Amino acid sequence: MEWDGEIVEWVEDARIVWQATSGQPKKMQMRAINWTKKEDGDTRYGLEVEYQPPYSILGKVMDAIMMRRAIMRFIKNSLEKLKAVVERE
Repeated sequence: MEWDGEIVEWVEDARIVWQATSGQPKKMQMRAINWTKKEDGDTRYGLEVEYQPPYSILGKVMDAIMMRRAIMRFIKNSLEKLKAVVERE
């Protein structure tokens, strides 16, 4: 799945929020909140994804069966790539 997004909030050293501006994610009103916080001398990173399944009842069924799993896989892959980049530096 491909889409475009725009940053709608940026708080230096704290969080970046983007929302989809095209494709299926835009139809689902998808937003991602990337945040960091200092914790015991380390930095904790989190990613939260918000979306609304389309098509009322059918969308909720599709979400439970397949969309939520696909989004979770996407998040996991993204976090693994981020970890690899951070550990190289």
